[in-house]
Amino acid sequence: MRARAIAVLVAAVGVFAAGTAAALPQPTTGTAPKWLTTLPGDKVQFSAFDFRQDDFGPVDWPVEFVFRGNATPAKIADALCHQTADKWHYCNEGGPMHLFQDDESFTGFVANSGLKRFREDCQSMAFTAHMRMYAPHDGLASTYGSLVIATTHLDFEDHTGCSGRIHGDPDIAEQWFITALSTIPGWTVTPHRWDLGNGSDAYVIMRDLGGALVPHVYGHDDFATDVVVP
Repeated sequence: MRARAIAVLVAAVGVFAAGTAAALPQPTTGTAPKWLTTLPGDKVQFSAFDFRQDDFGPVDWPVEFVFRGNATPAKIADALCHQTADKWHYCNEGGPMHLFQDDESFTGFVANSGLKRFREDCQSMAFTAHMRMYAPHDGLASTYGSLVIATTHLDFEDHTGCSGRIHGDPDIAEQWFITALSTIPGWTVTPHRWDLGNGSDAYVIMRDLGGALVPHVYGHDDFATDVVVP
């Protein structure tokens, strides 16, 4: 079962990766340290990955969403749990990770545990889509309004001790969230809007979680989805 699930994830890498960059201004790293990026015409900086500690080092997952307008982490979480057309089975949190942000009034790493879609246990055959939403306080002070940066990935048998536990495939998780977010009244969702330059080919890292080596399946495109929150 474990090998089969890994094969499914690896085979899925790239299914949603195809896309053409829009002829629009794109983020730039400028002279910022590696993995820091800025949206066009903005001063706010953020890392294109979240990290497994509140410091630069081992990454967790890539940024897949930029929420702007009147976005706050709490508003996004409430909308995902209560305003989508297909109600989620549950909206539980995961473990916290960390993303670097700088909007002049705040500089540092922000922690977030995020939300998960679909109940998960060791007997389940379903994947869980996990989104972490990062912003200090009620959002980054940006020329694009209040800014929230989010990462995504899929979880499988996501409990310590589950024999088939796997994490990965952020682009497919992104598609799940695009579908859900597109049903929220008044929200504007534009896939492939921002080229963050953080794409990678498929690869697997075995991480020690609770004393067991757990596959983390990577491989994603450069693009993040834009979501305007009214």
